[in-house]
Amino acid sequence: MTDIDVSRSPATPPDAQAGHASRRGLSLLMRGFALLFGLALFVWVITRLDWKEVRLLFLYAEWRWILVGLLLVPIELWFRARKLVWLTSRHVPLSLPDAFVVYLVGLPYGFISPGRIGDLARVFVLRKRTGLRMTYCLAIALLDRLVELFGLVVVASCGLAVVFNLKFFAVWERQRYLILVLVFIAFILVAIGMILRRGVPAALLTLLRRIFPGQENLWSKSQHLLDLFYLGIETVLHDRSVLISSLVLTSATLTIISVRTWLFAMALGVHAPLIFFLIFIPTSMFVELMPISLMGLGTREFTFVYLFAIMGVSPEAAVSVSLIGFLVSIGVVLAGYALAVRENLATEELGHVLKNESERGAA
Repeated sequence: MTDIDVSRSPATPPDAQAGHASRRGLSLLMRGFALLFGLALFVWVITRLDWKEVRLLFLYAEWRWILVGLLLVPIELWFRARKLVWLTSRHVPLSLPDAFVVYLVGLPYGFISPGRIGDLARVFVLRKRTGLRMTYCLAIALLDRLVELFGLVVVASCGLAVVFNLKFFAVWERQRYLILVLVFIAFILVAIGMILRRGVPAALLTLLRRIFPGQENLWSKSQHLLDLFYLGIETVLHDRSVLISSLVLTSATLTIISVRTWLFAMALGVHAPLIFFLIFIPTSMFVELMPISLMGLGTREFTFVYLFAIMGVSPEAAVSVSLIGFLVSIGVVLAGYALAVRENLATEELGHVLKNESERGAA
């Protein structure tokens, strides 16, 4: 399949240009809000720290544990790339090196945007590496995100149950904790069941069209996204082993990230049980998904302080562990940026190609 020549695209009508400018302005406004909110929350957290204690934590850190944690980063990336290979295999073969490139190129875009422009970059490169139509690439990227979200939500349910048990009831009870976990997971399964039934979202979209007439452009785009979503779902469900393998790889990825954070905490003298990290780190990652900060800056530190306090960890130690993880992520982002430069990715080009290819797929 040949790439689209963006330079030969027809001239954009004035009304469409105005709409594009309006959406661009709204996007910039959202990015600005996310940046300000995240920075404000970050400043609020760090101004309440005892920086002498933070300095001592790093001064007497056992760096060998940090080194071991760093060695887990390539393993995490391997799990993520392998999952992408599995999800793409239903359509075309994807080599593991190409999967590494597809995953990494999205990181620098996600770093500077609270939205999902990073997923768009991955879609663009996946299309270049496989020759698949953009429709299928979008469906694969969406499924990759949903599988990860499912894993995060299930584990985060355990973390939220801990918070509810201790913060709202004050006294720990194992039976109540198990009930809360089951309630959260049951709620998730019901929600997923409703989402997987195509009729439920379709009926909701029809209802919204009746309540808010005159927004046909918005509803037609929403319908197109629904079609993409169910195209991906139906494709993968034909081969259950792909879905199961993806879930297993997601679980392994979350475990690696939690263990790495536990090693960073060990390096700073925080000797909390590993089980708490296996529960609370995915909970923190789930909170970071909210589009109210860039790369989770601010929300991550606040969540670490709040959750680690349950384990009796000081705010200084919690933020220090968070900052080590953030520095590691910056290193991976820089590697992704180098690959993005090699792939000649540009945000403007991504937007044009996505729009043109989506319109072709809908035609």
